[in-house]
Amino acid sequence: MSLQQDQRAGVGFYRCPRCKAVWIGHAEFWSLYRDAQPTSEVQALAAGEPSERQCLQCDSMMLEARFDMLQLDQCESHGIWCDTRELERALEGVGRRGLVREFVLRLRE
Repeated sequence: MSLQQDQRAGVGFYRCPRCKAVWIGHAEFWSLYRDAQPTSEVQALAAGEPSERQCLQCDSMMLEARFDMLQLDQCESHGIWCDTRELERALEGVGRRGLVREFVLRLRE
């Protein structure tokens, strides 16, 4: 898979040019989220079951992670995969309505 480097609000991440999914490091993820939602108290993703996706950096199996009602894939060492379906759900206002949606808009601008 060939990803293209992208940047929003000075924060770098990678995007799949074909499906528009996003691969983002943990620090970058939280930086964008805090910028979009400075008063939010969310500090971590809730880790779940093993994912079917491998980490793009180390090839280990990732874990499903919950962020509000969104299901993401997370490598605890390297980053977070936000697939297009989940990003679209956030834009439709799933979960906290404004909180996750505003964050995703920063990734999609």
